Amino acid sequence: MTLHKVGRLRRALKRAIRPETFLHRVAESAQRCLWRYAPRCFDWRPNLESIDLDITTRCNLGCFNCSRSVGVAPADESLSLAQLERFLRETAELSWPWRSITLAGGEPTLHPELGKIVERLAAYKRDHADCEIRLVSNGHGMRVQEVLSSIPRWVTVKSSAKSSNRHVFHSYNLAPIDVPRYRNADFRRGCFVAEYCGVALTRNGYYGCAPGGAVDRVFGFDLGLKSLALLREAAVREQFATLCRCCGHFKYNYREPQVVEQATSASWQDALEKYKRKRPVLTLY
Repeated sequence: MTLHKVGRLRRALKRAIRPETFLHRVAESAQRCLWRYAPRCFDWRPNLESIDLDITTRCNLGCFNCSRSVGVAPADESLSLAQLERFLRETAELSWPWRSITLAGGEPTLHPELGKIVERLAAYKRDHADCEIRLVSNGHGMRVQEVLSSIPRWVTVKSSAKSSNRHVFHSYNLAPIDVPRYRNADFRRGCFVAEYCGVALTRNGYYGCAPGGAVDRVFGFDLGLKSLALLREAAVREQFATLCRCCGHFKYNYREPQVVEQATSASWQDALEKYKRKRPVLTLY
């Protein structure tokens, strides 16, 4: 059986199994195991049924090797309520079949209008009961805990309960193009994030994945898609061709070891120096 057929079978099973069931958890555990030990055998495909809404770059930790670079490239930028409402309108107009919508960041509990965002998603959830609404938090500090305690129960809260900014992560800021063995890789392929986590929306548009959107925020390629109608596999792979060259997660395809200390390669050092002098100005969604 070819990798393409295996991929189609996996995606069909993924659509058939209801989220948050025992069978779903078993299937995800098996898939993670395969991804971990044989990542190069997978034909990654952008997951257009799940989306991360990166609603803010604010964070109270700034972890080393953060996949949004909020520690090395801090910012105070947020997805506006108007942008969220546009996303929901586009979703309705296109009858887009979201299986999950995740509020992420940064630290999403620090968004100044989180309550209103949850209200808008509540209306969507009433009409789309099968769509899981999630919030991913670092769970750090009293303020964050207080906000999390007010989140309604229909939102699945995933808190990593961090106590510091040092963790075992992929070397996100170590660009593949700075490692000789990866320079000629097929970056259009993407990595596990594209399929497992889904696509993303930031204040600058849609991306094939949220870490890719963070690359764009720092490097300033301005590749965000400004309409949900443009979010297609071909367009996403065009993004990957540029963004994955700089994203350390791509090295997961080659089982690159994870790190604890901050790892920053030459391309990132150059981009961060430019970012500090003058932040890139990207067009808004």
